[in-house]
Amino acid sequence: MLRVASYALLVGVVFSLTAYQSGDPKFLERPLPVNSTLATIFFEDEPHISEDIVLAPADSVGMLRILMLNYTAYDSAYASKMKELILKRLPGAVLTEFWEGSSQSLAEILTDQHVVVVTYPSTGNTQQVRAYGKVLKQYIQQGGAIVFSGTDQFGILQHYGLFDLDFGYFCSGMEVHEDVLDHPVLAGTPSDFSLANYIYPLDISDPNFVVLANIHGYPTVGYKPIGQGKVVYLGLEYYYDEAVSTRILENTLRWLGPDQEEGSVAAAQVSDNNIWTSVRDGVRRKGCMWVPGVQHLLQTLLRLI
Repeated sequence: MLRVASYALLVGVVFSLTAYQSGDPKFLERPLPVNSTLATIFFEDEPHISEDIVLAPADSVGMLRILMLNYTAYDSAYASKMKELILKRLPGAVLTEFWEGSSQSLAEILTDQHVVVVTYPSTGNTQQVRAYGKVLKQYIQQGGAIVFSGTDQFGILQHYGLFDLDFGYFCSGMEVHEDVLDHPVLAGTPSDFSLANYIYPLDISDPNFVVLANIHGYPTVGYKPIGQGKVVYLGLEYYYDEAVSTRILENTLRWLGPDQEEGSVAAAQVSDNNIWTSVRDGVRRKGCMWVPGVQHLLQTLLRLI
């Protein structure tokens, strides 16, 4: 009886979510999030790798030390996938993983790290996340760099407290428009592109956030300078290896790492004049939806079936 009731509830939830569609959106054509472990079971034959661009051969990046901050990760599988992508493209990098521990432990590990990658921030104790956020802010002010991968749980980003935002969205089948074509983060990518995986734009209210790419005016890729360092948001999916999103991740890590030789991505110089002004017209965009916690809701209900 419980299985039947749970299944009925799951169907009802999915049906109610589709009621928010406008026009002909594509954001709920699949019943499971692309980045979930369950999706690999139900959609194992579906192609996920884009052929929009061809990645350059991977090379070695010596002296680039990256900390994978996985405390708030969606799940361990996502963190592992992202680690594989980084090592595939930057085999010379040295990766360290931080799953849990005190704020002091995090601060000690950060002393010799060039970049911190926060993998799909999605869950975690609020007070602990805020404590980590304070440590990370000090790290950035002293010249460090933080990279957040995309998430539909914008509340976690608010708890980290490194840039101001109001809402978060997840989109499918929508085109991403690049605002700063010559920025090293976007080197070698199309000026407009779409992905098979979900994309996670934000409604950012921080006046110091620099927008590099957007979906209908909502920042999808960008960064904020803090002191001598930067915090970067890549509102992209990294559970699967897609050419464009993987290239952007690789470019970002090179740009934030130790100074590279002249002519490399990291050596490019750009202006920070493209400052984000929040768009808050209350209009829901075709193909995008703000549904806090929907992934966890669906996952919980599926366990009951």
